[in-house]
Amino acid sequence: MFNRLTDEIHEHWSHKFLDVICNDGRALISYTGIGRLNFDLGSPDISEWMANQLEGNAVSVPNTVKCLQDVASRHLMKYRTPHIFTVAAFIQGQLWVFEVSNVKLDVDWSDTALLRSFCVYGGQVTDRPLVLVRGARAAVSKADWKLLREETKQRPRRPKKFLKLLARVNKRSSEHERYGKFISRECSVSYMPANGDGVVAKGFAWGNESMPWSTVAPPRLFFGMNMTSFLREDVKRFSETLQHSQTETR
Repeated sequence: MFNRLTDEIHEHWSHKFLDVICNDGRALISYTGIGRLNFDLGSPDISEWMANQLEGNAVSVPNTVKCLQDVASRHLMKYRTPHIFTVAAFIQGQLWVFEVSNVKLDVDWSDTALLRSFCVYGGQVTDRPLVLVRGARAAVSKADWKLLREETKQRPRRPKKFLKLLARVNKRSSEHERYGKFISRECSVSYMPANGDGVVAKGFAWGNESMPWSTVAPPRLFFGMNMTSFLREDVKRFSETLQHSQTETR
């Protein structure tokens, strides 16, 4: 997922996904469109906003998707901006993909009329693998489209290698002459196995040493409970302990 927010200013460290653990499976929700409700200091990213809005309701994957549709229709339509949530989920071991959007998906979504509310598209994936790229999809080269489609035909033996492949595709897309400005080289990528356990996620800074510690802990809902602040406190304490240890070593 790209990290960049673009609205006259650029920010490279915005989380673009929410991890949701439910009683019937697990889902990763990413999005493109509105990145933040406003750009004031301290304003939450949409990923954090989702975690707050879905708290207490994300007990099953279908319920999570329906609740997301409802809260997005109530709160995001007023911004008059095309927006798409993409939900990849395993429900009792079966792959499902949903998109919750306020535009039709079979046209150029960035240049089309808005619907009256958010609608849900998608369902269970049974016949063939999918490659879904939203946002600045024109920045992905033909070679990388082919690479991604080939990778979907087999389960990665080494998830970490798969994550690096995704990060490199993102990096090359950020170098696109026309559309690269909408994509940060820095990104967060994740891999979710069919049983929903052992999700592997990694941030790629590509040499940018300003990467903040908070990017290590993306927003998470655990059986309806918003665990984001707890996870970030743990990461913050670990980061401070590590820095203190390195200072003493010097």
